[in-house]
Amino acid sequence: AELLKEGATELLLIGGSGPRSGYPGFDSWRAELLRLDVPADRMVGVGAATLDSLNTLTEALGAVRYCKGAALPTLTIVAAPFHQLRAFMTAVTALYSEYPELLAFSAVGKAQPWYEPVAHSQGALIGCREEFIQTELERIEKYHAKGDLVSIKNVLDYLRVRDNATSPG
Repeated sequence: AELLKEGATELLLIGGSGPRSGYPGFDSWRAELLRLDVPADRMVGVGAATLDSLNTLTEALGAVRYCKGAALPTLTIVAAPFHQLRAFMTAVTALYSEYPELLAFSAVGKAQPWYEPVAHSQGALIGCREEFIQTELERIEKYHAKGDLVSIKNVLDYLRVRDNATSPG
């Protein structure tokens, strides 16, 4: 909602499913955003890449495919601070295979107390936000080894191309 109000984006892509896997569902998010005065025509429910699983990769693939189909040139990934690195890396993974011309950016969601207990990873993990930093780093390693996530070097290479920069040194 804040990105719309600041003019940093024109459209919010939101997981289009109903409640499942710890996700409250599009209708729940839509109601909350309407309460925050976000116009209904600025919200789009986007399907995950598969119906079998709702996770960061299937959500990223769904968002990137939507961007490609709608000829959107940019995508800003918004996630909780502890999840931001993996969420962005996953978006880069998706755009490499689906829409390499897409310009992906990162915006951290509203900071909340690090010590408060929360649910993460489709409700499978319960803990304090600060505990999830280590969990996210472990998942980056695991998913890269599995082939589901590009390397940090690939992400840095993507950012250099996106920003028309050259490698240091």
